[in-house]
Amino acid sequence: MTIVGEAIVVWTATGLSVMVMKAAEKKGLTIPAWLPAMTMRATFAGSCIYLLQYVLNHFL
Repeated sequence: MTIVGEAIVVWTATGLSVMVMKAAEKKGLTIPAWLPAMTMRATFAGSCIYLLQYVLNHFL
């Protein structure tokens, strides 16, 4: 998968998780305060790891 493909998959999954959290809040369910921040941190960390892997595989 290319970098663009990875970005589309990761950010689409993140966007869907944010939409699900907002829908749950509208239904009256409580969302822990740490969950949205943890979702974004995990997305960023995963993207960095994938980018590093892509660069290393491409240039080595």
